Amino acid sequence: MAHWLEQHEAYAERARRGGIDLLFLGDSLTYAWNFDGREIWATDFVPLGGVTFGIGGDRTGDVLWRVEHGEVEGSGAATVVLEVGTNDLAVGAGAEATADGVEACVRAIQAKVPRATVVVMGIFPRGMGDGTTPMRRLIAGVNARLAKLDDRKRVRFLDLTPGFLDSAGAVGPELYHPDLIHLSAAGYRVWSDGLRPLLARIPR
Repeated sequence: MAHWLEQHEAYAERARRGGIDLLFLGDSLTYAWNFDGREIWATDFVPLGGVTFGIGGDRTGDVLWRVEHGEVEGSGAATVVLEVGTNDLAVGAGAEATADGVEACVRAIQAKVPRATVVVMGIFPRGMGDGTTPMRRLIAGVNARLAKLDDRKRVRFLDLTPGFLDSAGAVGPELYHPDLIHLSAAGYRVWSDGLRPLLARIPR
Protein backbone atom coordinates (compact mmCIF):
# COMPACT_ATOMS: atom_id res chain seq x y z
CA MET A 1 0.00 0.00 0.00
CA ALA A 2 2.87 2.39 0.79
CA HIS A 3 4.38 1.90 -2.67
CA TRP A 4 0.96 2.43 -4.26
CA LEU A 5 0.55 5.71 -2.41
CA GLU A 6 4.04 6.78 -3.39
CA GLN A 7 3.21 6.19 -7.04
CA HIS A 8 -0.05 8.08 -6.69
CA GLU A 9 1.65 11.04 -5.01
CA ALA A 10 4.30 11.17 -7.72
CA TYR A 11 1.60 11.22 -10.38
CA ALA A 12 -0.42 13.86 -8.56
CA GLU A 13 2.65 16.04 -8.20
CA ARG A 14 3.36 15.68 -11.92
CA ALA A 15 -0.26 16.60 -12.70
CA ARG A 16 0.01 19.74 -10.57
CA ARG A 17 2.91 20.93 -12.73
CA GLY A 18 0.58 20.92 -15.75
CA GLY A 19 1.69 20.98 -19.34
CA ILE A 20 0.29 17.52 -20.11
CA ASP A 21 -1.41 17.25 -23.49
CA LEU A 22 -2.12 13.52 -23.52
CA LEU A 23 -2.61 11.53 -20.31
CA PHE A 24 -2.79 7.73 -20.12
CA LEU A 25 -4.48 6.52 -16.95
CA GLY A 26 -4.89 2.91 -15.88
CA ASP A 27 -3.47 -0.32 -14.51
CA SER A 28 -0.34 -2.39 -15.20
CA LEU A 29 -0.94 -2.36 -18.95
CA THR A 30 -0.73 1.42 -18.85
CA TYR A 31 2.23 1.30 -16.47
CA ALA A 32 4.20 -0.98 -18.79
CA TRP A 33 4.37 1.66 -21.49
CA ASN A 34 7.48 2.48 -19.41
CA PHE A 35 8.93 -0.99 -20.04
CA ASP A 36 7.75 -3.24 -22.87
CA GLY A 37 6.24 -0.27 -24.66
CA ARG A 38 8.95 2.28 -23.93
CA GLU A 39 10.46 2.52 -27.43
CA ILE A 40 7.04 2.89 -29.04
CA TRP A 41 6.04 5.39 -26.37
CA ALA A 42 9.13 7.49 -27.11
CA THR A 43 8.45 7.65 -30.83
CA ASP A 44 4.65 7.73 -30.92
CA PHE A 45 3.42 9.53 -27.80
CA VAL A 46 6.19 11.67 -26.34
CA PRO A 47 5.93 13.98 -29.38
CA LEU A 48 2.22 14.34 -28.57
CA GLY A 49 2.97 15.49 -25.03
CA GLY A 50 2.13 12.10 -23.59
CA VAL A 51 2.44 11.14 -19.92
CA THR A 52 1.45 7.76 -18.50
CA PHE A 53 0.00 7.22 -15.00
CA GLY A 54 -0.40 3.47 -14.51
CA ILE A 55 -0.33 1.36 -11.36
CA GLY A 56 -0.18 -2.41 -11.44
CA GLY A 57 -3.17 -4.28 -10.07
CA ASP A 58 -5.50 -1.30 -10.10
CA ARG A 59 -9.22 -1.82 -10.49
CA THR A 60 -11.81 0.75 -11.42
CA GLY A 61 -12.30 1.83 -7.80
CA ASP A 62 -8.58 2.47 -7.42
CA VAL A 63 -8.39 4.59 -10.55
CA LEU A 64 -11.51 6.47 -9.47
CA TRP A 65 -9.86 7.31 -6.15
CA ARG A 66 -6.73 8.46 -7.93
CA VAL A 67 -8.74 10.75 -10.22
CA GLU A 68 -10.58 12.21 -7.25
CA HIS A 69 -7.31 12.81 -5.38
CA GLY A 70 -5.25 14.83 -7.79
CA GLU A 71 -3.98 12.80 -10.74
CA VAL A 72 -5.99 14.65 -13.38
CA GLU A 73 -7.04 18.05 -12.08
CA GLY A 74 -4.52 20.72 -13.01
CA SER A 75 -2.78 18.53 -15.59
CA GLY A 76 -4.11 20.52 -18.50
CA ALA A 77 -4.73 17.28 -20.39
CA ALA A 78 -6.65 17.74 -23.63
CA THR A 79 -7.07 13.97 -24.03
CA VAL A 80 -7.21 11.26 -21.36
CA VAL A 81 -6.81 7.63 -22.45
CA LEU A 82 -8.49 5.44 -19.82
CA GLU A 83 -7.54 1.74 -19.68
CA VAL A 84 -8.96 -0.18 -16.72
CA GLY A 85 -11.32 -3.02 -15.86
CA THR A 86 -9.45 -6.24 -16.56
CA ASN A 87 -8.47 -6.61 -12.89
CA ASP A 88 -12.09 -6.18 -11.81
CA LEU A 89 -13.02 -9.18 -13.94
CA ALA A 90 -10.05 -11.14 -12.59
CA VAL A 91 -11.39 -10.89 -9.03
CA GLY A 92 -14.92 -11.88 -9.98
CA ALA A 93 -16.72 -8.67 -10.81
CA GLY A 94 -19.42 -9.05 -13.43
CA ALA A 95 -19.69 -7.23 -16.72
CA GLU A 96 -22.24 -4.71 -15.47
CA ALA A 97 -20.36 -3.81 -12.29
CA THR A 98 -17.09 -3.47 -14.21
CA ALA A 99 -18.64 -1.26 -16.86
CA ASP A 100 -20.25 0.85 -14.14
CA GLY A 101 -16.84 1.26 -12.54
CA VAL A 102 -15.27 2.40 -15.80
CA GLU A 103 -18.13 4.85 -16.36
CA ALA A 104 -17.61 6.29 -12.86
CA CYS A 105 -13.98 6.94 -13.78
CA VAL A 106 -15.05 8.67 -16.99
CA ARG A 107 -17.50 10.94 -15.17
CA ALA A 108 -14.89 11.81 -12.53
CA ILE A 109 -12.35 12.69 -15.21
CA GLN A 110 -14.92 14.88 -16.93
CA ALA A 111 -15.60 16.68 -13.66
CA LYS A 112 -11.89 17.40 -13.16
CA VAL A 113 -10.97 18.32 -16.76
CA PRO A 114 -14.28 19.19 -18.45
CA ARG A 115 -12.64 20.33 -21.69
CA ALA A 116 -10.79 17.06 -22.20
CA THR A 117 -11.81 14.21 -24.47
CA VAL A 118 -11.81 10.85 -22.72
CA VAL A 119 -10.82 7.85 -24.84
CA VAL A 120 -12.19 4.71 -23.18
CA MET A 121 -10.18 1.66 -24.16
CA GLY A 122 -12.08 -1.57 -24.52
CA ILE A 123 -10.70 -4.28 -22.27
CA PHE A 124 -8.09 -6.25 -24.18
CA PRO A 125 -8.69 -9.99 -24.74
CA ARG A 126 -6.79 -12.24 -22.36
CA GLY A 127 -6.17 -15.88 -21.55
CA MET A 128 -6.25 -19.10 -23.51
CA GLY A 129 -9.04 -20.11 -25.85
CA ASP A 130 -11.33 -18.32 -28.25
CA GLY A 131 -14.23 -15.94 -27.74
CA THR A 132 -16.39 -18.60 -26.13
CA THR A 133 -14.39 -18.83 -22.89
CA PRO A 134 -16.03 -17.34 -19.78
CA MET A 135 -13.43 -14.57 -19.48
CA ARG A 136 -13.64 -13.61 -23.14
CA ARG A 137 -17.44 -13.52 -22.93
CA LEU A 138 -17.20 -11.30 -19.86
CA ILE A 139 -14.82 -8.95 -21.65
CA ALA A 140 -17.16 -8.77 -24.64
CA GLY A 141 -20.03 -7.95 -22.31
CA VAL A 142 -18.12 -5.12 -20.68
CA ASN A 143 -17.02 -3.71 -24.01
CA ALA A 144 -20.55 -3.77 -25.37
CA ARG A 145 -21.63 -1.64 -22.42
CA LEU A 146 -18.66 0.70 -22.70
CA ALA A 147 -19.39 1.31 -26.37
CA LYS A 148 -22.58 3.09 -25.29
CA LEU A 149 -20.51 5.77 -23.53
CA ASP A 150 -19.23 7.04 -26.89
CA ASP A 151 -20.98 10.33 -27.62
CA ARG A 152 -18.80 11.12 -30.68
CA LYS A 153 -17.77 14.30 -28.88
CA ARG A 154 -16.05 14.26 -25.49
CA VAL A 155 -16.12 10.50 -24.90
CA ARG A 156 -14.79 8.07 -27.48
CA PHE A 157 -14.68 4.29 -27.18
CA LEU A 158 -11.98 2.22 -28.85
CA ASP A 159 -12.10 -1.59 -28.99
CA LEU A 160 -8.91 -3.04 -30.45
CA THR A 161 -9.86 -6.68 -29.82
CA PRO A 162 -9.58 -7.84 -33.47
CA GLY A 163 -5.96 -6.71 -33.66
CA PHE A 164 -4.99 -8.99 -30.77
CA LEU A 165 -6.55 -12.18 -32.16
CA ASP A 166 -5.33 -14.87 -34.53
CA SER A 167 -7.41 -16.52 -37.25
CA ALA A 168 -8.93 -18.94 -34.73
CA GLY A 169 -10.08 -16.13 -32.44
CA ALA A 170 -7.46 -16.79 -29.77
CA VAL A 171 -5.07 -14.12 -28.56
CA GLY A 172 -1.88 -13.89 -30.60
CA PRO A 173 0.81 -15.20 -28.22
CA GLU A 174 3.50 -12.99 -29.78
CA LEU A 175 1.53 -9.95 -28.59
CA TYR A 176 1.58 -11.00 -24.94
CA HIS A 177 3.82 -12.22 -22.16
CA PRO A 178 3.41 -15.93 -21.33
CA ASP A 179 0.61 -15.05 -18.90
CA LEU A 180 -1.50 -13.96 -21.92
CA ILE A 181 -2.52 -10.86 -19.96
CA HIS A 182 0.35 -8.39 -20.15
CA LEU A 183 1.45 -7.08 -23.52
CA SER A 184 4.77 -7.60 -25.26
CA ALA A 185 6.44 -4.87 -27.30
CA ALA A 186 4.52 -6.21 -30.31
CA GLY A 187 1.29 -5.83 -28.35
CA TYR A 188 2.09 -2.22 -27.58
CA ARG A 189 2.66 -1.67 -31.29
CA VAL A 190 -0.88 -2.94 -31.96
CA TRP A 191 -2.23 -0.61 -29.26
CA SER A 192 -0.39 2.41 -30.63
CA ASP A 193 -1.29 1.71 -34.25
CA GLY A 194 -4.94 1.35 -33.31
CA LEU A 195 -5.07 4.41 -31.07
CA ARG A 196 -3.15 7.05 -32.98
CA PRO A 197 -5.64 7.44 -35.86
CA LEU A 198 -8.38 8.21 -33.32
CA LEU A 199 -6.16 10.67 -31.47
CA ALA A 200 -5.47 12.45 -34.75
CA ARG A 201 -9.20 13.04 -35.23
CA ILE A 202 -9.79 14.52 -31.79
CA PRO A 203 -9.87 18.35 -31.79
CA ARG A 204 -7.20 19.79 -29.53
